[in-house]
Amino acid sequence: MEHQQTIFNLSLVCKRWGYIAQKVLHHHFGYFESHPKAEFLFCRTLSENPELGKHVKDIRIRQLSACDPSLDEEWLAKSLEKFSGVLDFPEASSVPGISKRGEFIAPLILLQVPTLDRLTIQTEHLNETMRKFRTLFVGKQCVVPRGITTMRVLPLKFEDRNTNGSTDLSEACVGGLLSASPGIRNMTLFNPNGKSLRPGLNLSGLRALTLCSNLSREELRLLLSSTGPLEIFAYLSLYFDDVTLQDICELLLPKKHSLRRLRLDSSEESQHFTTAKHLTNVSEMGLLFSGFWSPTDAEPILEKHALLDVFPPNLSALWLYISENTTSGALDALVNYILSTVRDPPVEQKLRYIVISVRTAVDSEASELPLATNKLVWEEIKKRCQSFLRNGRIIMFLKCRKTRRERLVSDEVDSHQDI
Repeated sequence: MEHQQTIFNLSLVCKRWGYIAQKVLHHHFGYFESHPKAEFLFCRTLSENPELGKHVKDIRIRQLSACDPSLDEEWLAKSLEKFSGVLDFPEASSVPGISKRGEFIAPLILLQVPTLDRLTIQTEHLNETMRKFRTLFVGKQCVVPRGITTMRVLPLKFEDRNTNGSTDLSEACVGGLLSASPGIRNMTLFNPNGKSLRPGLNLSGLRALTLCSNLSREELRLLLSSTGPLEIFAYLSLYFDDVTLQDICELLLPKKHSLRRLRLDSSEESQHFTTAKHLTNVSEMGLLFSGFWSPTDAEPILEKHALLDVFPPNLSALWLYISENTTSGALDALVNYILSTVRDPPVEQKLRYIVISVRTAVDSEASELPLATNKLVWEEIKKRCQSFLRNGRIIMFLKCRKTRRERLVSDEVDSHQDI
């Protein structure tokens, strides 16, 4: 079942259905919870039913209000006292004052879910949570989950890249959790603090990394050098980013034998973009086009051969994120590249799927997004790329940067071809 609420509703039908549904529900707690007191109630449930924590596999932890009147409940004081040996209380007492107890809900949850597999948590909240631990080990016993395989560290609103929160990767903070969970294979990191990086960080088990960052080239090199054979890498630039597409691809060369999927979203334009073609095992790639070229008075039209010998040679799917004022100027170069991938016989054609996402600043309903200019571009692509469309598929749509609304530009029949 896709919807956790459906599982929850099933648990209310009868005891037999409830037993089945609840065994699944407890494995996915927090996946759909949005109640303001969700974390507080879950922490209470774990504290009163310790065996339940052994079955929890997936949680999402958000910030809890420190002013909640429920923080003076007896169970919370007992739980804090129980774990006083590993938690770092602000006062020299066994239990912090009521006004400080909300800060310990997230640490208490992590202390009671030993078999946790997937963790989602807000950036600043994770920093605060890890600083509440005096130690992560009692003897040789780790007190936080060691089997986490997926960790997503996100801002309150993922679309807001201008947030000031950063992820502290020092050993005293998030780096300690990463060291204690060597099995993490899939990680999303929002705005890692470059100054907190250290050479000893070990992410050798990591296979998929999504990085929203404004790291310098050297900081990015240090982070990537700590990872194992990455198979999936996505880079989404933040404000004041000075890392180019060329920089990123050069730093990924040591991973070229394992890397299969790549997304590069950096608006810092590269003077030369020559390294991506050496990532020979990449089969799926997404590219923010402005990191490669944007129209200027001196160069309003991209030279028609500019995209040849640029992309990885074994691509099967390509996503291009391109500004609305760039499509016309890039048209000839784009068509020329698409046609260069056509092969006869068709079985030898590797590139089969192209998505062109045109970004517009127009803030309107999806049905009112401006189509005229982009429709002309699409018709030209369709007319000139017939040989590709016989064995491939091209989708073009318009997307508003602010509202995230989308509208299809390409024809329905063209966007659902069998390939």
